[in-house]
Amino acid sequence: MSDLRRLLSQADRIPAPDLWPDIRARRPRRSSVVRRQLVAGAVALALAASVIALVSTAFLGGRALPPIPRGAAGVAVDPRITAEVQVGDFPQEIAVGEGAVWVTVNDAGSPDHWFVARIDPIANRVTDEIDLPDAVDVALGSGSVWAITHERATGWAVARIDPTIREVTHTIPLDCHRRCSATQIATTEDAVWVTSALDYPERGEVIRIDPATNQVAARTAVAGDPRDIAIGEGGVWVYALTHFARGGVAGGTLYRIDPLTDLVSVALLEGQIPPVAGISGPPVLTVGHGYVWTIRQVGQGPDEELVRIDPRTNQVEGVGISGTFHPFAVGEGGVWLRASRGPSGSVLPVAIARLNTETLKIDESVDMDELPVDAVLDATFGVIWVAAYEGPVIRIDLR
Repeated sequence: MSDLRRLLSQADRIPAPDLWPDIRARRPRRSSVVRRQLVAGAVALALAASVIALVSTAFLGGRALPPIPRGAAGVAVDPRITAEVQVGDFPQEIAVGEGAVWVTVNDAGSPDHWFVARIDPIANRVTDEIDLPDAVDVALGSGSVWAITHERATGWAVARIDPTIREVTHTIPLDCHRRCSATQIATTEDAVWVTSALDYPERGEVIRIDPATNQVAARTAVAGDPRDIAIGEGGVWVYALTHFARGGVAGGTLYRIDPLTDLVSVALLEGQIPPVAGISGPPVLTVGHGYVWTIRQVGQGPDEELVRIDPRTNQVEGVGISGTFHPFAVGEGGVWLRASRGPSGSVLPVAIARLNTETLKIDESVDMDELPVDAVLDATFGVIWVAAYEGPVIRIDLR
């Protein structure tokens, strides 16, 4: 009954500041002020180099993973901004589930105030703020809200939040070493996955937590600095910064982790993924409709190409869309993308757009006045929620 209840309750131009020199030299976990500057730069680069895609369908073999609802290609949508919800100074990462929208927020001030905001999607307002010493990323799974947090005395941890009483019930230390920095979190039915940089930028790891015991169950070593994670189509997919030149980041790599063995089974697009996503930055990775979707660099210029990976063969295929794209989810008839430049380099308004997975053409879009930092698709109600840099959480209804 609780599953049914949860299901029913989930009822022009933008100038980009040139902060790339700071981003290239960035090490994890600087002060909040510097971190916000880096976020602005990362978002600007992403938007000057991206179109977004949203997640929807997946099935991970072996370990029990719930299938994400599979949206049929060609579903008719009419995306429109219908609400803006004020949550605090700097909304960052966003997730949906358990009848609500959950956002990590940093209210600037002295001292900084970090919390996870709960948005009621019926009233379009914040109903609760769950205070944390730090709030980096958030995900839903196993009937709980999971948030990466950090406290000087205890280090990096994952806070497990009861969505009913809206309180932290468990804090799970990651026990990573002094120089580590947890970045992103994702969940499946029986696991919570966390990416963490260790000796930045040389190596990192993906940590698996067992929600039945609230303990770390496995660690998978990866080269580079892991920045993005998506799960489905038989694997745990992790994007990491791996290639460097002249003291800056030159590109990233996609790793596939076998959830049965907790081992990396293949590395793809080595050094070819542009270094434009990650911590409080637009995602460049999603899974659904039988493929893994990401981007790769085209030549030496700023253009990027949207690609899909067949998880049965690990073969990478361009889909004929080039320009600047950042996929963040799949569902409601296609891959949802954040876009800011046309294929020829022309500047467009920042947009949320859909790539139709039947025609492989962009067929729907809605312009944005704000800079998106993160976005999520609520496939149950056909709503996209966007966390905007220094702005509100924006609701886009698709139907």
